Amino acid sequence: LLIVRRNLRDTKRFDGLAKTGGAGFAAIRSAIANNRNRFISLLVVTIAYHLPISATLSLMSKFLQENHGYAPIQVSGLFVGAGAFALIGNLLGGTLSDKIGRRGSFAIFCGLMAVGFSAFYLGPTGLVPWAWAIALFGFLASHAVFLALAGEAFPTVSRATVATLMLAVGAVSTAIGLFVEGWLYSLFQSHGAAVVALTPAFPIAGIAALFLLPETGGTDLKDRSEPHA
Repeated sequence: LLIVRRNLRDTKRFDGLAKTGGAGFAAIRSAIANNRNRFISLLVVTIAYHLPISATLSLMSKFLQENHGYAPIQVSGLFVGAGAFALIGNLLGGTLSDKIGRRGSFAIFCGLMAVGFSAFYLGPTGLVPWAWAIALFGFLASHAVFLALAGEAFPTVSRATVATLMLAVGAVSTAIGLFVEGWLYSLFQSHGAAVVALTPAFPIAGIAALFLLPETGGTDLKDRSEPHA
């Protein structure tokens, strides 16, 4: 950190924009004021995307052992084996978003998550490993694209602040999702059904991004440096 702090400098463009446009919360206030609708749209996408994540991910091990009779070592084997395939999602998410755009790829991966998690929690035992790999693949890929969407939706000078704010909103949304899952469990008496009831939020996030957010894939960095009109 000391080496980076001493030797890694910001660009002259950033320094100039930070001086004229403000930094930190001043920058985010300016960015929101210039495009309030875009900020609200990003909030909708962030909340919908994160709402089911904690419930879908945190209950997987418990569900495997209680509903499909997996031993702990089998759970670990699944996580390592299918997880190796799922890790490709990070790379593919970024690559595909560069080729077809951020919004389209995010919508595809959100739909893939909904299908994968639904099949995992409702499907037969034989389908579980495949559904797990698909769900985690979709999650890792969509998360890579979400980070790009959150950062690129606003001017460069306020990018880090907006992206960090969206991560904070996402953290609160995941916590709320766990409370909602608990309430749904009291209705359905099944974690599988409760979790699947939350998964429509994933495609909602993808559709919202597709229609409400700007496409930033393939644009030049300097085009996102100035405040949006």
